[in-house]
Amino acid sequence: MLRKGDKIGLVCCSDGHTDGRRKTNEALDGVLREMGLLPVWSPYLYAKTSVFSASGRERSEIVNEFYRRDDIRAIFDLSGGNVGNHVLEYLDYGLIKTHPKIFFGYSDLTTVLNSLLKKAAVPVCLYQLRNLVLQDGPIQQARFRETLLEGGNSLFDAKFTFLRGASLSGTVIGGNVRCLLKLAGTPYFPDCHNKVLFLESLGGDPGALSAMAVQLRQMGVFSQISGLLLGTFTKMEQDKLTPTAEELFLRATEPFALPVAKTTEIGHGTDSKALLLGRPITLTRSQEEVR
Repeated sequence: MLRKGDKIGLVCCSDGHTDGRRKTNEALDGVLREMGLLPVWSPYLYAKTSVFSASGRERSEIVNEFYRRDDIRAIFDLSGGNVGNHVLEYLDYGLIKTHPKIFFGYSDLTTVLNSLLKKAAVPVCLYQLRNLVLQDGPIQQARFRETLLEGGNSLFDAKFTFLRGASLSGTVIGGNVRCLLKLAGTPYFPDCHNKVLFLESLGGDPGALSAMAVQLRQMGVFSQISGLLLGTFTKMEQDKLTPTAEELFLRATEPFALPVAKTTEIGHGTDSKALLLGRPITLTRSQEEVR
C-alpha cells in the first residue's frame, strides 16, 4: 500500500489538538520518517478557540488539497471528539472520487469515513495513527510496517467470536456508534442494505448504549443489514457495567435473528487493530480471524 519515500497527509477534521499533544506529534513525525515516509502536516492541527482549529470549510479544504495532490499517497486523520461532521458539506466528493486514496481515522471520524464511502466510494480505514507512539507503540509500529510497507496483514487480522449465528458476510460500514448516529437523517448516512455493521464506543453506560441500539432499530437499520460486528466498548468493559454491550445489542436485534460477532481487538484501545470499511468481509464460526 505504501513505499519508502511516499508522502502521507496528516489532518485534523474533528477537535483540534491541545498544546500537550505537540510532543506526541513530534514523536510521530520522527517514527514515520524512520520508516521512510514523509509526513505532510495540515496547518489546522491545534485548537485556537475551544476545540476549533479552524472552520469546517477550512479543515475540509486541506483534505480536498491532499486528495488533489498526486504526490500524497494516503491521508491519516489524527483527531477525534465532536466536530468532525462540520467538514462533510465542504468536501469535494467529485474531486475525491477522481483522485482515490485511502483515508484513515477513528472515533468521531466515523462521520467522515462513512461520508467518503457514500459520496465518493474511496477506500477508508478505521484506525488512529497516533497509536504508533502511544502506550502500545512498539507493537503498533511493527504491525504498521509489516502491513502497509511490507505487504503483510497483521494490522487487520483481528480475532472474533460469534455471539449469535455461525456466519456473516457483506460489505463493512459503521464505526463509533455515537458518531455514526450523527449522520442519521442526513445525506451521509450509509446505505445499510445487506451490509455488515461494525460498532464500538469509548464512553457510554447501559442506558445511553441501549438508547442508541434502539434508535438504530427504529431507523430500520437492523432489518436491512446482513450481520453485526461489535468491537470494544471501553467504559462499559472497564467498569464492568451491566447489562453488557453485547447483551444490549443482542436484545435490540433479536427480532431479526441477525448473526452477531464480537472482537476485542478493534476500538479505542491503543492496541487496537484496523478495520477496512467499504470492503467485503466473510466470517464463519470455524475461522479464527477476520478476513
